[in-house]
Amino acid sequence: MIDGKLCSAARHPNFGYHRIKESLPDRRSGFVAAAGDIPDGIGDGFDLILLHDWSSSRLPVQSYDARTRTLRTVGPIGCKADHYAIDHFEKQPRYWLEGHSAFADVEGEWYIDADSHELVIVGRENQQESPKVVLPWLSELLVASGTDGNPIRNLAIHGIAFTESRFEMPPGGYAGAQASMHEARDERGVRTPSGRDFVQAAVRIEIASGCRVTHCNFRSLGGSGLWIGGRTKNCKVFRSRFYEIGGNGLNLGEDNSRRVDDETWYKTAPDQVPTGNKVEHCEFSHCGRILPGAVAIWGALHRDLEIANNHIHDCPYTGISLGWIWNDSESPAAGNVIRDNRIEFVMQVLSDGGGIYTLGRQPDTLITGNRISDIPLNAGRAESNGMFLDQGTSGLTISGNTIRRVDKSPCVFINAARTSCERIAGSWQPTKHRRCVSTTHPKKTSRSERTKYSSPRKVTS
Repeated sequence: MIDGKLCSAARHPNFGYHRIKESLPDRRSGFVAAAGDIPDGIGDGFDLILLHDWSSSRLPVQSYDARTRTLRTVGPIGCKADHYAIDHFEKQPRYWLEGHSAFADVEGEWYIDADSHELVIVGRENQQESPKVVLPWLSELLVASGTDGNPIRNLAIHGIAFTESRFEMPPGGYAGAQASMHEARDERGVRTPSGRDFVQAAVRIEIASGCRVTHCNFRSLGGSGLWIGGRTKNCKVFRSRFYEIGGNGLNLGEDNSRRVDDETWYKTAPDQVPTGNKVEHCEFSHCGRILPGAVAIWGALHRDLEIANNHIHDCPYTGISLGWIWNDSESPAAGNVIRDNRIEFVMQVLSDGGGIYTLGRQPDTLITGNRISDIPLNAGRAESNGMFLDQGTSGLTISGNTIRRVDKSPCVFINAARTSCERIAGSWQPTKHRRCVSTTHPKKTSRSERTKYSSPRKVTS
C-alpha cells in the first residue's frame, strides 16, 4: 500500500499486455516471446502474469534468454487440469511482467532491490515528502466464527473502514482457477497438497445468524473483502462499499470441499445451506486487482439469497456469480433472487463470463430488473456476455432485464438446461460504441465519457 492505495509492482508493459509467440513444447514451463516485447538483459527476479480465458497464473520467472527470447517459470504454468495449458484456449495468450527494476518507469510503481533489501518507489517529479508505505501483516482483520451448537447471533458491524490486509502470496506463486480459487506453489514451483484454496477475506463471518454489516468500507485490501460463509442464516450486507480489492469483493457461502459423514456437505447435511441472506444497496468496483479472475460478488449454494439494488462496475471479470455445481444434479440451492442491480464495465480483462454468471440447478430462482451494460469484446477466446448461464443452470426465471452495449451475446447458454429456464424476456441494445480498454492498470472511463453514448432503439425479445 502506497499512500493508502493498493499499488502493483513495476509492470511491463505499462498498460495492456503482450502476446506470446509460441508455447514451449511441454505447454507448461514457458514460452518464446515476440521480438522486442521483453527487454534484453533482465535475466530473472520478476514475475509472469499469464491470462487464461477466465483465470490467470502468477509465477516467478526462473530465466529469460534474450538470444532465443525464451522465458521459463519456476514451476508449471496453469492449474493441473489439461485445459489450463498455456496454449489451450489461445495459441498466443496474453501476459505481462512485474517486479523488475527495468520496468519501473511510472509514478507509484515499485520493486524490491534484492542487494540492498530495499523497497524502491518511483516518486513524483519534485516530490518533497516521502510516500507512506504500509506492508500489511494480517490477511484477516476480523473473524467471527461460531459452532453448530452455538452460532454467532445478531452481530452488528456498522460504519467501520477495513483496509490494508495482506495477500498471502505463495512462495512459488499460484495458478488461478475461478473466482479467486487457486493452486498454490511452494518455493520449488511444486503444487502444494492442499489443492485449490480461496483467497482469504479481510472480514469473515461463518456459522452465524442474524448478523449485519452496514455502512462499512472495504478498500485497498490484498485479499478478498468480506466473506459471509457457510452455515449462515438471515445475515445482511447493506449500504457498504467495496473497492480496490485484490480478490473477490464479497464471498457468500462455501465451496464443496467440506465433508460431513465422508460426503460433500450439501449431500448429507443440506440443512446447512446458507439461507435467507441479503446483499442490498452496496457498491463494488476495481475488484480482482491481484487475481484478475476474481468477481465482485461470489455466491455458492444458497437458499433464498437476495442480491438487490447494488452497483457493480469496473471489474476485470464477472459481476455476480451464483452457483458452484457444474451440472444439473440436485442440491439445496433454490429460491434465490438477483434483482434491480446495475452492472457495467465488467469483463474488462478476462473472458468466458458475464455481468451475471450462473451454475447448476436452482429451482424457483428469479433474475429480474437488472441493468447490464458496456461489456467489451472478449480479448480471449471465449465470449464475454451480458448473462452467462453455464453448465447445469436450470430452474431460473429470467425476466425484465435490460442488457445494453454488449459486444457479443446478451445471454448465452453453455450446457445449461435451456427448457428449464421458464422464461427469458427483456430487452437489449445493439452494440455500436467504442471498445473498452482491457488493462489491469486502472484507466477508468470518466462519468462524462460514459454519458456520451447514444441510446439506440431497444430490441425486445
